[in-house]
Amino acid sequence: MAALAAAPHLRRLARLHLTCPEIEFELGPLVHAPWLASLQLLRCGAWSTPEEAPALRELQAVAPDLQIL
Repeated sequence: MAALAAAPHLRRLARLHLTCPEIEFELGPLVHAPWLASLQLLRCGAWSTPEEAPALRELQAVAPDLQIL
């Protein structure tokens, strides 16, 4: 996840779909991703709401317009 978050060529990334259920504890680096401002949709199959995952709450705090499914 750290490598994905640091990838400079993703500056236009609009949608990210993560399907690995173990990813919940790895989302922290996305908070500092240089492309987070362009991200419009984040789909994580492991949770039904951001309240169930602290990392998703952090993402919502820094990217309030990000749609998380």
